[in-house]
Amino acid sequence: PNAVSTTPPERAVAFSKIRMTLALDLAPSNADGGAPWNPADLWRLSVTVTIHGVDLSFKLPCGDGKLTINELVLKVAERCQRLQPDTPVSVDTLTDHEGSVLFPEDRVADVLENRGGVRALTTRL
Repeated sequence: PNAVSTTPPERAVAFSKIRMTLALDLAPSNADGGAPWNPADLWRLSVTVTIHGVDLSFKLPCGDGKLTINELVLKVAERCQRLQPDTPVSVDTLTDHEGSVLFPEDRVADVLENRGGVRALTTRL
């Protein structure tokens, strides 16, 4: 069976504009005269967090992948608070898809694959 879109065309255009605005805000600078910016160069990770026995999964944009794991932990914690505002949670550690612990000082692009996955280990506050 063919899928039929129920999104009105004007909403689809609005979502497209929002997505492009987000992509442009996270785009790496081309001020150094390097190659032109390509939206495919943006890093996105699939994040899974277990909070009180419930798995939360979300995509997290990571710019050009140059942020550190520590900065990524802060982004994951912020997203968790937005998704579960009444549940205080501390993100302690991130692991990759193999279960390897990621060190805070490493850069995302050095230890993860673009569009890969991470699991956040949390502690109740």
